[in-house]
Formats: sequence, structure tokens, C-alpha cells
Amino acid sequence: MLTDKAKERTEDYLRAKGINTDKNFRCLNPQHDDTHPSMRYNREGRYAHCFACGATYDIFDIIGLDYNLSSFAQKYAKACEIFGLPDEKSAKYSLTGKNQIKYKKLNGESSAEIERLMRDGWEKCTDKHYFYQRGLSESLINKYRLFAKDGRAYLPIIENGRTTAYCARAVDEKTEPRYKNSTGAVAVFNGDYIAENAFGDIYVCEGIFDALSLEELGFKAIAINGAANTGKLAAKCKESLEQARKKRFIIVPDNDSAGGAMAKELAARLTELGIECAAMQLDPRFKDANEMLLADRNGLKKAIEGFISGYGERYSGFSAASSAEKMLEELEQKGSASAIATGFEQLDFYLDGGLYSGLYIVGAISSLGKTTFAMQAAGHIAENGTDVLIFSLEMSKYELMAKAVSRITYNMDKERAFSAREILRGDKYGEYRLSGRYSLLSAAVKKYCGGEGKNVFIKEGLCDIGADDIRQAVREHIRLRGKKPVVIIDYLQILKPADPRATDKQNTDRAVTELKRISRDFDLPVIAVSSFNRDNYKTPVAMEAFKESGAVEYSSDVLIGLQLAGIGTQSFNINDAKKKEPRDIELVLLKNRNGIAHAVVELSYTAKFNCFNEKAREKPKRINRL
Repeated sequence: MLTDKAKERTEDYLRAKGINTDKNFRCLNPQHDDTHPSMRYNREGRYAHCFACGATYDIFDIIGLDYNLSSFAQKYAKACEIFGLPDEKSAKYSLTGKNQIKYKKLNGESSAEIERLMRDGWEKCTDKHYFYQRGLSESLINKYRLFAKDGRAYLPIIENGRTTAYCARAVDEKTEPRYKNSTGAVAVFNGDYIAENAFGDIYVCEGIFDALSLEELGFKAIAINGAANTGKLAAKCKESLEQARKKRFIIVPDNDSAGGAMAKELAARLTELGIECAAMQLDPRFKDANEMLLADRNGLKKAIEGFISGYGERYSGFSAASSAEKMLEELEQKGSASAIATGFEQLDFYLDGGLYSGLYIVGAISSLGKTTFAMQAAGHIAENGTDVLIFSLEMSKYELMAKAVSRITYNMDKERAFSAREILRGDKYGEYRLSGRYSLLSAAVKKYCGGEGKNVFIKEGLCDIGADDIRQAVREHIRLRGKKPVVIIDYLQILKPADPRATDKQNTDRAVTELKRISRDFDLPVIAVSSFNRDNYKTPVAMEAFKESGAVEYSSDVLIGLQLAGIGTQSFNINDAKKKEPRDIELVLLKNRNGIAHAVVELSYTAKFNCFNEKAREKPKRINRL
């Protein structure tokens, strides 16, 4: 049935209105002042239900609210029009002649009818007393063609020079209902300001009279026609995003809880679009801008001018000179200048002592030990008292722990050491006891538990952990442990995509950028393990190897590549190089923002026992890759 097809589009319709159906949103009931979002979309039933007022709306109810339609026939016809469905129930109204007029009335006022109504009302209006009472001047009334008729004040909505809708409100207590708008969607009042190709401030109010109050004082103002319409303004900005980004939107909400929620939500939407915005708080003695205009016109103007002036003063605070004296104090308090040693002495030398706050990317071809290298550094860091928070998106927690214990057994007794695979074979523990090797495993586990294991925290995932999840987990770790961890992600390319519809490169770029933000916001090191392009399996490491992600190159503070020694030479054979035990590995510093770049650390990698060792050298070696 067509009604079912229309209901299938309910969630799409709500999302088009700017509503996030994955969480609670403000109730659509116009009689419910929903200050704490309490409506939820039910996907199974395809309806929205408010848990506070009890209102339940299906797609036809919602369309009726949006287009001021009362009968089901009207709502049904409008749904068919919106979703491109054949209107079987109202087919007779799709004919010509008299029936065409009926069809037009069924769907509400046409744009021509609205324009005619507003023009006739303005031309015949002689009583402007109500608008004077609201503090508006003759010139402003004429500019916006405001008029009163039949007990209502009419406020036209003009888009691109044409009147497309109107808002009307009762001017006395006898007229009901108090608010009556034209049928159809009501656009943002003064929304054409957004598309103007000019820099400047635009003030955002909830109601039209509040916007008119600021216009009266000489400021450009728009109105979103209700605290719940933040999505409508965001959509308008998206239409002219380049022009919108040239402006600063100053939100002037009503002095109530709904206004505060509106300001917060709108600021979030605009910030997401890369649009500068700020929120201005009115004098708490007044409910909104119009009330303040009537009571203290000069005070309202001074408040706005003071806000603009104060904003300029606050901006001056961003200058380097204003922060220079604070820099040393804050750095000393934060202690972020202390390096965290990795346990690889030559690497630490090139990194000026070890890890600092920043983003470190470690890349290599498959099976070259990039995860093992990161885990070994993590073990040293943790053993020396610093927490390490690991997000393992490929290996299980036990696999990572087995790697660490395997390395410990190798360092304790190279002849009887356990591989990670042997440790994970619980069915073989009886044999280990009979051979006498189990005592070594038991001793290594005790050493692990008493040392690095105390400060290592592993969170498992399988493509279900994203950058936002990592941010939340880091915040929670600091709250519970009272200290900042070194964060390790294994590995970058299988983080949950921020946008499933985006390309792998776009999602990797976003993930890298967000990981960089996490390192900066929490003032800690973040290490991300990365895979290489297959094209780079037989060539020396280079920035191009990192999955073609520009963000890796530009956002990382340190970029490390692991490669088999001798790669790129004529006699090199990758299979022979991998067969060696231990393998000869080169760690190449492709980028080192605050230290020595293009340096090489020679390593030997005993893959079976998950252990890297630096080769003895008299002094650090550098290579020139210019």
C-alpha cells in the first residue's frame, strides 16, 4: 500500500529536517516546550514518540504539522507529492479545470496566492499601531511590508525578492489560534543575508520580532522561527557554504532553557560546517531581544556593541605576545617537556630523549614486526611507570600479551624461550611441564604481571572502534587512573570509518587528523601502526608508502618506516631477507618535526620470539634523502 511506502520514508524525512534519529530529539508537538529532548524515533514501528508528553506521530502526522494540514486527505496528498508517489486516493484532484483548483486548495496556498495575500494586505493596511507598540519604526515596517489584518499581525518571509511564506500572530487575546503560518515550509527570515558575497556579522534570533528588533538598531539579523529549527539554518548555510563562511554568526537566544539549548545546538551545527559563530547572552531581566528593545533600547544597542568590542579584545588575546609570558608557566605545570623513553637508545637520541606529546606513525610491509616493535616500546614505557592504552583492532588481547611474555622468556633464557604461538597453545602446557620449560613460562608471566603488565591496558575491537571511541576511552582512562597514557592504535587502516560512504583515503585522512587532535587536546603521545601500499614492498620506505594518505605526511609529528636491510639494491631478495633469523631491519625516520630526520637505526629482529635489539654502533648514522 502507498501508505506503507510513505511510512518507509519517515526516517529519511526526519533526517532531511536536520533531526538525528539515532538519539533523542526535541518533541515535535508544538504545545510541548521540550527543553530536554524527549522524543525518539522507533524504527520498527516507523513513528516518533515523546516519552514526556506522550505524543506519537507517524509520517502523515509530521507532514501535517510541517505544512499546517488538518485532514488525512491533505496529509496523504502532500506525502505523495513529497515522495513522488502516485496519489491514488486524490487522483481526481490531479485533473484540469475545476478539479485543478480543488487540488491546489487541498495542498494549501500556492506561492502566487501567498504573494497576492501579502501584497493586498500591505496595500490596504492603514493601522500600524501594533508594530509601533513592538518598538518598530515606520521605515522598518515599510521595508518588510508588515501589516495587521483581522486581528493578526502578518510578517512576510521573502526569498530572492519573492514572498514565499508568512508568519501571523494574534494581536489580541480574542483571536485564536494565536499563531497561524502559511501552509508549507517556512523559510529562515532574512535568509538571503547568508548568500551575500560579503564579510560581516549576522545575528541569529529565534523569533522574527527579535530579529526585527536588532534590525531596528542597524544590525543584520535573521530568525529561524523557533528553537527547534537549527537544522533549517544549517541547511540554508550549506546551500551557500562559501559565502556563509565569510560571516560570523552571533546567536542571540531567548533567556530560557529552550534558548540555551538552541544556542548550543546551533553553534555545534555551524562549527561542524566550518562557520565562525559565537553566542551572546542578553540581560537576564528580559526574556528576549524585543522585550529588551522596548524596555531599554539604548541598553540593547550598547550590549551588542560591547559584545562586538569584547570579541575584538578577546581576539587580541590570541596574539603570540599576549601568550608568551604564560608559555613557560604552563609548560612547567603540564610537564609536557619530559620525554618518555622507548627503550631503543639510538631512536631516543634522534627523538631528543623519547616520546613527547604528538602523533607518531609506524609503518612497514606485512610480517615485518611493526606491531611487535610498538608493543616492545610499550612494554618499556609501562615498566618504567607510564600507562599505555592500546587499541588492538586486529589481534586479541591474549595475542598481544603472548608477544610480550614471549619476549620476556627470550631475554631470560634464549635456549628455552617460548614463541607466542607456543604460549597460546594451552593444550601443550602438560608437555611443557614434563620437559621442565613451564617454570620459565611461569616466571616470565610473573615478571610481566609485576612489571609492564601493571600499566598496560588493552581494548579489543574489530573494525568497531573509531577515533571518537578512542577519545572517549582516553578521557575515561585519565579520569579513573589520574594520569595520562601513551596511546597505541594497531592499526590505522582498520579504524571504524567516520563516514562509510567516503573513500578509504578520505576516512584515513579524517582518522589521522582526529588522532592528532587527541594528542594535542590531552597532551600525550599517540602511536598509530600503519600498513604500506603493496607497490612499496620491494622499494625503500618513503612517505608515498603510507596508503596514499596526505594527512599522514602532514599531520604526523614523527613518521617511522621499518624496512628490510638492503632493500632497493640489485641483489636484494625479499624472501631470503625474511627467512633470516634474526632479520636485519632498518628503522628510518622519514619525518621528525622537532628532531633529526632522515636518520637510520639498525635493528636485529628475532621474529620467533618477538624481540627487537639495536645493533651496536659507535655513533648515530644519518642518510640523505634529498
